[in-house]
Amino acid sequence: KQEVEKLRPECLRAVYVFLRHPIVYFPVSTFYEWFIRFRIPPLGNLTGYTAVGNYKNTAGVMVMLYLFYLWKGDYSLMIDYLFGSYLGGLFGITLFHAQHAFEDGYVRNHKDWDFTEAAFLGSSFIEFPWFLKWFTMGIEYHHIHHYDSKVPGYLLQQCHEEGDPAYWKSVPTLDMAGYWKALGTTLYDETTGKFI
Repeated sequence: KQEVEKLRPECLRAVYVFLRHPIVYFPVSTFYEWFIRFRIPPLGNLTGYTAVGNYKNTAGVMVMLYLFYLWKGDYSLMIDYLFGSYLGGLFGITLFHAQHAFEDGYVRNHKDWDFTEAAFLGSSFIEFPWFLKWFTMGIEYHHIHHYDSKVPGYLLQQCHEEGDPAYWKSVPTLDMAGYWKALGTTLYDETTGKFI
Protein backbone atom coordinates (compact mmCIF):
# COMPACT_ATOMS: atom_id res chain seq x y z
CA LYS A 1 0.00 0.00 0.00
CA GLN A 2 2.78 2.43 0.93
CA GLU A 3 4.53 1.90 -2.43
CA VAL A 4 1.32 2.60 -4.34
CA GLU A 5 0.75 5.81 -2.39
CA LYS A 6 4.20 7.03 -3.51
CA LEU A 7 3.40 6.64 -7.22
CA ARG A 8 3.65 9.94 -9.10
CA PRO A 9 1.91 11.31 -11.06
CA GLU A 10 -1.45 10.39 -9.53
CA CYS A 11 -2.60 8.94 -12.86
CA LEU A 12 -0.09 6.07 -12.37
CA ARG A 13 -1.67 5.32 -9.02
CA ALA A 14 -5.14 5.35 -10.61
CA VAL A 15 -3.98 2.98 -13.37
CA TYR A 16 -2.41 0.62 -10.82
CA VAL A 17 -5.54 0.58 -8.64
CA PHE A 18 -7.70 -0.02 -11.74
CA LEU A 19 -5.53 -2.91 -12.95
CA ARG A 20 -5.48 -4.52 -9.50
CA HIS A 21 -9.26 -4.44 -9.11
CA PRO A 22 -10.42 -8.09 -9.07
CA ILE A 23 -12.86 -7.62 -11.94
CA VAL A 24 -9.97 -6.44 -14.15
CA TYR A 25 -7.02 -8.24 -12.55
CA PHE A 26 -8.20 -11.86 -12.72
CA PRO A 27 -9.45 -11.93 -16.33
CA VAL A 28 -6.40 -10.01 -17.62
CA SER A 29 -3.83 -11.91 -15.55
CA THR A 30 -5.40 -15.24 -16.55
CA PHE A 31 -5.11 -14.37 -20.24
CA TYR A 32 -1.51 -13.20 -19.80
CA GLU A 33 -0.37 -16.15 -17.66
CA TRP A 34 -2.24 -18.90 -19.52
CA PHE A 35 -1.94 -17.83 -23.14
CA ILE A 36 1.25 -15.74 -23.22
CA ARG A 37 3.64 -16.38 -20.31
CA PHE A 38 3.09 -20.17 -20.15
CA ARG A 39 3.28 -20.49 -23.94
CA ILE A 40 6.20 -18.20 -24.80
CA PRO A 41 9.36 -18.77 -22.74
CA PRO A 42 11.48 -15.79 -21.68
CA LEU A 43 14.07 -14.66 -24.23
CA GLY A 44 16.93 -15.37 -21.86
CA ASN A 45 16.05 -19.06 -21.60
CA LEU A 46 15.30 -20.41 -25.06
CA THR A 47 17.07 -23.75 -24.71
CA GLY A 48 16.32 -24.85 -21.14
CA TYR A 49 14.17 -27.85 -20.31
CA THR A 50 11.13 -25.71 -19.48
CA ALA A 51 11.47 -23.67 -22.66
CA VAL A 52 11.65 -26.80 -24.82
CA GLY A 53 8.60 -28.17 -22.99
CA ASN A 54 6.76 -24.91 -23.64
CA TYR A 55 7.61 -25.07 -27.35
CA LYS A 56 6.41 -28.68 -27.59
CA ASN A 57 3.24 -27.99 -25.63
CA THR A 58 2.39 -24.86 -27.62
CA ALA A 59 3.08 -26.66 -30.93
CA GLY A 60 0.90 -29.57 -29.80
CA VAL A 61 -1.97 -27.25 -28.86
CA MET A 62 -1.70 -25.40 -32.18
CA VAL A 63 -1.73 -28.69 -34.14
CA MET A 64 -4.70 -29.93 -32.11
CA LEU A 65 -6.64 -26.71 -32.73
CA TYR A 66 -5.86 -26.90 -36.44
CA LEU A 67 -7.06 -30.52 -36.55
CA PHE A 68 -10.26 -29.42 -34.80
CA TYR A 69 -10.74 -26.87 -37.55
CA LEU A 70 -10.11 -29.44 -40.32
CA TRP A 71 -12.44 -31.96 -38.69
CA LYS A 72 -15.40 -29.64 -38.08
CA GLY A 73 -14.82 -27.11 -40.83
CA ASP A 74 -15.46 -24.27 -38.42
CA TYR A 75 -14.00 -22.78 -35.29
CA SER A 76 -16.55 -24.12 -32.76
CA LEU A 77 -14.30 -26.80 -31.19
CA MET A 78 -11.38 -24.38 -31.17
CA ILE A 79 -13.47 -21.79 -29.35
CA ASP A 80 -14.78 -24.43 -26.91
CA TYR A 81 -11.24 -25.59 -26.15
CA LEU A 82 -9.89 -22.06 -25.67
CA PHE A 83 -12.85 -21.03 -23.52
CA GLY A 84 -12.58 -24.16 -21.36
CA SER A 85 -8.84 -23.65 -21.05
CA TYR A 86 -9.39 -20.03 -20.05
CA LEU A 87 -11.95 -20.98 -17.39
CA GLY A 88 -9.56 -23.58 -15.96
CA GLY A 89 -6.79 -21.00 -15.92
CA LEU A 90 -9.07 -18.45 -14.25
CA PHE A 91 -9.91 -20.93 -11.48
CA GLY A 92 -6.20 -21.70 -11.06
CA ILE A 93 -5.20 -18.03 -10.86
CA THR A 94 -7.92 -17.23 -8.30
CA LEU A 95 -6.98 -20.32 -6.29
CA PHE A 96 -3.29 -19.35 -6.30
CA HIS A 97 -4.18 -15.80 -5.23
CA ALA A 98 -6.42 -16.93 -2.35
CA GLN A 99 -3.73 -19.28 -1.11
CA HIS A 100 -1.15 -16.52 -0.78
CA ALA A 101 -2.91 -13.14 -0.40
CA PHE A 102 -5.51 -13.60 2.33
CA GLU A 103 -6.13 -11.00 5.02
CA ASP A 104 -3.65 -12.21 7.68
CA GLY A 105 -1.05 -13.54 5.26
CA TYR A 106 2.55 -14.00 6.39
CA VAL A 107 4.86 -11.35 4.96
CA ARG A 108 8.28 -10.75 6.49
CA ASN A 109 11.51 -9.14 5.40
CA HIS A 110 14.52 -11.41 4.83
CA LYS A 111 16.00 -11.18 8.32
CA ASP A 112 12.71 -12.04 10.05
CA TRP A 113 11.58 -14.71 7.58
CA ASP A 114 11.23 -18.28 8.87
CA PHE A 115 10.71 -21.31 6.62
CA THR A 116 8.23 -23.18 8.83
CA GLU A 117 6.24 -20.05 9.68
CA ALA A 118 6.13 -19.08 6.01
CA ALA A 119 4.83 -22.56 5.08
CA PHE A 120 2.18 -22.75 7.80
CA LEU A 121 1.20 -19.08 8.14
CA GLY A 122 1.90 -17.77 4.64
CA SER A 123 -0.29 -20.20 2.74
CA SER A 124 -3.88 -21.07 3.44
CA PHE A 125 -5.87 -24.26 3.80
CA ILE A 126 -9.04 -23.81 1.75
CA GLU A 127 -12.04 -25.92 2.75
CA PHE A 128 -13.55 -26.68 -0.64
CA PRO A 129 -16.74 -28.72 -1.04
CA TRP A 130 -16.07 -32.34 -1.99
CA PHE A 131 -17.11 -31.87 -5.64
CA LEU A 132 -14.49 -29.16 -6.25
CA LYS A 133 -11.67 -31.33 -4.87
CA TRP A 134 -11.75 -33.38 -8.05
CA PHE A 135 -10.50 -30.30 -9.93
CA THR A 136 -7.89 -29.14 -7.39
CA MET A 137 -5.91 -32.38 -6.88
CA GLY A 138 -5.39 -31.51 -3.22
CA ILE A 139 -3.69 -28.15 -3.67
CA GLU A 140 -6.18 -26.63 -1.22
CA TYR A 141 -3.87 -28.20 1.39
CA HIS A 142 -1.36 -25.60 0.33
CA HIS A 143 0.43 -25.35 3.68
CA ILE A 144 1.74 -28.91 3.22
CA HIS A 145 2.83 -28.13 -0.34
CA HIS A 146 4.82 -25.13 0.95
CA TYR A 147 6.40 -27.15 3.73
CA ASP A 148 7.40 -30.04 1.46
CA SER A 149 6.77 -29.65 -2.26
CA LYS A 150 7.83 -33.28 -2.85
CA VAL A 151 4.52 -34.54 -1.42
CA PRO A 152 2.45 -35.37 -4.53
CA GLY A 153 -0.86 -33.56 -4.91
CA TYR A 154 -2.91 -36.73 -4.53
CA LEU A 155 -1.37 -37.32 -1.06
CA LEU A 156 -1.78 -33.81 0.36
CA GLN A 157 -5.22 -34.49 1.88
CA GLN A 158 -4.06 -37.78 3.39
CA CYS A 159 -0.99 -36.07 4.84
CA HIS A 160 -3.20 -33.39 6.40
CA GLU A 161 -5.69 -35.88 7.83
CA GLU A 162 -3.06 -38.27 9.22
CA GLY A 163 -0.83 -35.52 10.64
CA ASP A 164 -1.03 -34.39 14.24
CA PRO A 165 -3.84 -31.79 14.42
CA ALA A 166 -1.56 -29.61 16.57
CA TYR A 167 0.53 -28.94 13.45
CA TRP A 168 -2.39 -27.36 11.66
CA LYS A 169 -3.79 -25.15 14.45
CA SER A 170 -1.90 -22.08 13.26
CA VAL A 171 -2.60 -22.65 9.55
CA PRO A 172 -5.01 -20.00 8.20
CA THR A 173 -8.19 -21.77 7.11
CA LEU A 174 -10.51 -20.29 4.53
CA ASP A 175 -14.05 -21.49 3.91
CA MET A 176 -15.76 -20.59 0.64
CA ALA A 177 -16.72 -17.13 1.97
CA GLY A 178 -13.09 -16.57 2.99
CA TYR A 179 -11.94 -17.73 -0.44
CA TRP A 180 -14.15 -15.14 -2.15
CA LYS A 181 -13.08 -12.44 0.32
CA ALA A 182 -9.41 -13.17 -0.36
CA LEU A 183 -9.93 -12.43 -4.05
CA GLY A 184 -10.43 -8.78 -3.12
CA THR A 185 -7.14 -8.47 -1.25
CA THR A 186 -4.58 -7.04 -3.63
CA LEU A 187 -2.26 -4.87 -1.54
CA TYR A 188 -0.20 -5.56 1.56
CA ASP A 189 -0.37 -2.80 4.18
CA GLU A 190 2.92 -2.72 6.09
CA THR A 191 1.49 -0.58 8.89
CA THR A 192 -1.30 -3.04 9.79
CA GLY A 193 0.51 -6.20 8.64
CA LYS A 194 -2.51 -7.30 6.61
CA PHE A 195 -3.53 -7.68 3.00
CA ILE A 196 -6.22 -5.18 2.04
